[in-house]
Amino acid sequence: MISRRGYSGKEVILKPDTALFVGGHLRTAATKPTRNEVCRMICTRSCRDMCFRCMGMANVICNAYGSNIEN
Repeated sequence: MISRRGYSGKEVILKPDTALFVGGHLRTAATKPTRNEVCRMICTRSCRDMCFRCMGMANVICNAYGSNIEN
């Protein structure tokens, strides 16, 4: 409904609960980690350079969540 009204150029007024929900999701969407950050988080071998295995897993995670795959 919100999207339909937005596409129609109509105003949308949110109740406080809805505004908190939408605001939380917008804040989370803006802070998605990059592929390299995900790679460092999931590496269990403490590789000095990003290994092929971890980089591949990080690519899959970033693609699934729509994150930035760039450095």
